[in-house]
Amino acid sequence: MKILVVDDDLDLIELAVSFLRIHLEAEILIATDGEEALAIFKNYPDIDFIVTDMHLPNMNSIELIAKLRNLNFAGQEIVISSNLRGYKEELEALGVRHILVKP
Repeated sequence: MKILVVDDDLDLIELAVSFLRIHLEAEILIATDGEEALAIFKNYPDIDFIVTDMHLPNMNSIELIAKLRNLNFAGQEIVISSNLRGYKEELEALGVRHILVKP
């Protein structure tokens, strides 16, 4: 299993990666913005899950997911945000079923 974690907050990346390593046996890839996430996906098109923050440098997760779908990403996305105001409907329209709200 391959999981791509996308967040510009290095502390949250470290927390997410630690959690995933404890609970799953998976290869974990890391990106700090949407452009880097796209580049990683092009090199690893067999990614199974993407865990991404909503608000990223260079593009938000809605733009990222739309571009990934155009590249035939068939895995699942988990979008994390402290503020989904105005975005939840767009995420659901893209087919994102896993949305987590940070405290």
